[in-house]
Amino acid sequence: MRTDQAASIFDEGKREIFLLTTSDDSRPSGMIITWVTSASLIPDDKRIVLVLSPHNHTTQALFRRRQFILHLLANDQAALIPIFGLYSSRDVDKFASVPFALDEDSGIPIVDGTCGWARGNLISQMDTGERFIVLAQIEKETAPPATQPLQVRDLAQHLPADTLQEMQEKYFRDVERDRRIRAQTS
Repeated sequence: MRTDQAASIFDEGKREIFLLTTSDDSRPSGMIITWVTSASLIPDDKRIVLVLSPHNHTTQALFRRRQFILHLLANDQAALIPIFGLYSSRDVDKFASVPFALDEDSGIPIVDGTCGWARGNLISQMDTGERFIVLAQIEKETAPPATQPLQVRDLAQHLPADTLQEMQEKYFRDVERDRRIRAQTS
């Protein structure tokens, strides 16, 4: 989808797409993220690193709540990308048309049909100016067998051209905003 860069060893197209949900003052919030990686080799004490935009309402709700559900989206869930990736939870009830249940322990939404989900808690965060790098502890995880995850490179097969164009425009606006932020903090 990106056309602004030459080839890179950091191919963003191969990354899986995640949906992070949380709630703030009993209002659910959610956002799409693609920068997620394991941060521990200890299988019974999992930690992950998330890279989040400080400009998202969901990021701010997460920092207040400090607890989240991270979903690995399934290949047939591309329709969730515009809902959770193009609009703000400040302005839109993103869960109005999305099937979900509330996690019985946290009350945070768990979206139906994903490749699995994990409930986690924030441990620490680092502000880079344009992004937050977050370390989180996973306390519970569930992964149904044999579900193909959605990857960034799959979006062109699943989403209409106008939605892809809108996502591309938002991406370029975000890049320019982040460049300005980095220039101000350097």
